Amino acid sequence: MFLFLFVVMIKLQNITKSFKDKKALDNLSLSVNSGEIYGLLGANGAGKSTTLNLLIGFLEADSGVIKITNSKDHPITTDMIGYIPENVNLYPYLSGIENLDYFCRLSGLIFKSSELEDLLNECGLELSLIHISEPTRQEAISYAVFCL
Repeated sequence: MFLFLFVVMIKLQNITKSFKDKKALDNLSLSVNSGEIYGLLGANGAGKSTTLNLLIGFLEADSGVIKITNSKDHPITTDMIGYIPENVNLYPYLSGIENLDYFCRLSGLIFKSSELEDLLNECGLELSLIHISEPTRQEAISYAVFCL
């Protein structure tokens, strides 16, 4: 089984993040409790991507506290968090299974081809992703990576 489910709580307290002289986040605080769905809405440059990049550990806040915990208040580390960007660039000369294998290996995950095929089947995806359109193939591989 490749799918792991966590009960997660997210708390950001007084987060500030600047890029040179531009303040992307200014004293942001929010909480998302287990079972809640939270959307970040705003214009370009409002700080949505910065907030997500802070949560997944791609950036560090200038100040404030970010806490991501499970139901027992144990910290969730960034290696336990998955992120699929809006646009996923796949290698067109690789098959779907080869792309999936490549991205797994980048994350330090090594699977046999048969295990990756099983994963695609569990996600309801076809092995022959090479024969479908590029946008559909990108969505399919992104979904499979997310299932990991």
